Amino acid sequence: MKLLLAAACLWLAGPAVAELAVPEGAQAAPPSQGGPVEVTLLFGLLDIVDIDDKAQRFEIDAYTELSWQDPRLAARAGEEALRVISLEDIWNPGLVILNDRGIDRLLPEVATVDAQGWVTVRHRLAGPLVVDLDLHEFPFDQQILSIDIVSYLHGLAELEYSSASELVARVDEFSAEGWIFEPLPVRHSTFRLRESGEGTPLISFQLRAQRDALFHVITLVFPMILILLLAWVVHWLPPQLSPPRIGTASATVFSVIAFGVSLRLGLPQVGYLTVADRFVLGCIILVGVSLAVAVMTARRVDAGDIDRARLLAKIMCWVFPLAVLLIVQFSR
Repeated sequence: MKLLLAAACLWLAGPAVAELAVPEGAQAAPPSQGGPVEVTLLFGLLDIVDIDDKAQRFEIDAYTELSWQDPRLAARAGEEALRVISLEDIWNPGLVILNDRGIDRLLPEVATVDAQGWVTVRHRLAGPLVVDLDLHEFPFDQQILSIDIVSYLHGLAELEYSSASELVARVDEFSAEGWIFEPLPVRHSTFRLRESGEGTPLISFQLRAQRDALFHVITLVFPMILILLLAWVVHWLPPQLSPPRIGTASATVFSVIAFGVSLRLGLPQVGYLTVADRFVLGCIILVGVSLAVAVMTARRVDAGDIDRARLLAKIMCWVFPLAVLLIVQFSR
């Protein structure tokens, strides 16, 4: 909100903005008493529009405000207090978002300069960012959504981010459904392509995204309970009813496999099993065993061994719900 108010004030002050005459050498680094230029970055995250699990991307709408001081651009006698200049004509941090996958910049590449030489660059950003999702605990997972920003022009000796850099986000107003968001402290580190490289300052604005598991639990558990009930009911039928027993047991196997495939199609191709995967896999094994026992029972009936067939069915009636509980425990 603070960033939006600042932008509104700038717009209202429009008539007082004048073009700045560029001093000679303005593209060189500003004098900073021998140290790196300190840059303050305020990142206003207006919205997280969507989180795409399969593509492993999240889409943002943001407003940024970048500022630093360049005494060479201070107002001279007779100049307006607030002036505008193209970024190409002065020194600038040259910042990029590392995990950008198609961000659009919706404001012109210009800076405003006040009477004391404070340079301010404002941007409106919209588009997708890549994120490495950890889906081991899906659908009870939480993710770290990071916006990683570095300079492609300057190294550690030339630029640093000030401690006043911050993330401003109204997480309760985000559009992404099914998530609970929490801003995290700003992280300062160094980005290097090689361990031996000089590196450049890296600033990360992060949020913790906790998935609302209720929807996924309902859409996963309820259909699976119905399939398991059908597989269980098979063993409560008289053993002599071999065709309907085997037919129902076969149908549950096909149903649970199709359900597991449809669930996996909505997730990225990862090399591990999620909580949901383990649950579905356990159910597939259980209904497979149920079908095998139904076939064994039918063979006992055909052999005239009705007592053995009834014993198999009775054992399965009691073992089946215990196996379901073990599957739930195994899935955690």
